[in-house]
Amino acid sequence: MPPPSNDIVLDRLTKFISLLWLPALMLFVVIWFKPDAISTLQGIGVRPQFLFFSICAAGIFLSWRFNRSRILFALIALLLSYAFIAAVAGKGRAVDESMVSLVIGTLLALNFLWITLIPERGVISGMGRLAAFIFAVESGMVLLILSVPALDPLLHEIQAYRTTRLFPESTLSVVTTATAGFTASIILARVIWMRSAIDAGILVSLLAAMFGINFIGASQAEALFFATAALVLQATIIQDSHARGYADELTGLPARRALDEQLMRLGKQYVIAMVDVDHFKKFNDEYGHDVGDQALRFVAAQLAHTRGRAQAYRYGGEEFTLVFRGKTLEEVWAYIDQSRERIENARFTIRAPDRPMGKPRKLKGPGSKKTVSVTVSIGAAQSDAEHRYPQEVIKAADKQLYSAKHAGRNRTAMIDLGSTRS
Repeated sequence: MPPPSNDIVLDRLTKFISLLWLPALMLFVVIWFKPDAISTLQGIGVRPQFLFFSICAAGIFLSWRFNRSRILFALIALLLSYAFIAAVAGKGRAVDESMVSLVIGTLLALNFLWITLIPERGVISGMGRLAAFIFAVESGMVLLILSVPALDPLLHEIQAYRTTRLFPESTLSVVTTATAGFTASIILARVIWMRSAIDAGILVSLLAAMFGINFIGASQAEALFFATAALVLQATIIQDSHARGYADELTGLPARRALDEQLMRLGKQYVIAMVDVDHFKKFNDEYGHDVGDQALRFVAAQLAHTRGRAQAYRYGGEEFTLVFRGKTLEEVWAYIDQSRERIENARFTIRAPDRPMGKPRKLKGPGSKKTVSVTVSIGAAQSDAEHRYPQEVIKAADKQLYSAKHAGRNRTAMIDLGSTRS
C-alpha cells in the first residue's frame, strides 16, 4: 500500500486537532488561571465542590438524554472518585493523602480504560447493568482498603515510589502515573484512528481528573479540576451531538447541511465537483439495498482521500460533492480523475447478512467471497465571472455530470476545459 499523501496526512491532522482543541483549551485555561479561578468562585460565593456536583448532575442528565453511555459511566466514575476523597477527608481518619491518591487515582485510570474500550450500547442495556455491578464492587473494595489500617504499610510501600520530575510536589505514585499514562496512550490512539469526539473528551477529562487527584488535600484545587473533568465530558456530549447532526449517518462524510454552511464561506476561487454512482438503481436491484449501502460507503471512503485539499460531502442518494477551496479546474483536474479511476479499479467484498463482525476461527474458501465494483461519473465547474455564486457553480457542475453520463458514464467532465476523461 503506498504511503498516504501529504494532503491525507494534513486532513487527518486537521481532524485530530478539531476534536481535541476545545477540551484541551478548557483544561489549559483552568491550569493557567487556577488561583484566579478559585478566588473568583469564592468571591461570588460558589464553592468548587458544589460546582463539581452540579456539573456532574447536568452531565448525567445530558448523557442519559442523548443516550451516551460511555460519557455517563465516565461521569459516574468521577463522581464516585470525588465522593470517596471527600468521605475520607470528612471522617478525619489519619489516612495519608498519598495513599488515597494511589487507590483512587489508579482505580479511576482503570475505569477510564474499560469505559474507552467498551462499545456504545446505550444507557439502558446489558453493558449498563455490567457497569453498575463494576462500580458497586469497586465501591466496596475502596471502602475496605481505606478503612482497614492493617493495609496501610502495604500501600505506603507502594506509594514510596514517587514521581517527582514532572510534579515536584506530586501525590501521584509511579503506579498511578503509569496506569494513567497507559490509559491515556490507548485513548489517544483511538482518537487518532477512529476520530471520535467522545474519546477526545474522555482523554482530556482523565488528564483533568489526574490534576485533581494530584491536588488532594487542597480541596478547592482538587474540586476545581474534577469540575473541569466533568465539564469537558458535558461539552463532549454537545460537540458529538453537533457533529452527528452535520454528518451523514451511512457514510460518515459531512452531510448536505454541512455542505450548505461550507458554501457560504468559500470565498471567490473554488471548484465544485458533483459525483454520481453509475447505474446505482440497477446495482440495488441486482444485489439488494444492503449491498447498495456498502457500495455508497466504499465510494465515500475513496472520495474522502481525494488529493488537492478536497472536502467530500454526501449530497443525497447516490450523489456526492467534492469542494476545493482556493483552486482552479486546471489545478484539480488530475486529482478528481484519479479518484474516479481509483473507484473504477478497486473492488470490495460483499458483506453477507450472516457475516460475523469478528474474524472467524475457520476461514471459508476463496470462492465463497464475492467481490463487486462500481464506477462513478463526475462533473466539475469553477467559480468565475459567469458563475459567481456556489449554487450557480453546482448547477454548472451538474450540467457537466449529465454530459459525462450521456457520453457513456465512468467519465469526468469539466466546464471550460472542453474535454472529458474515461
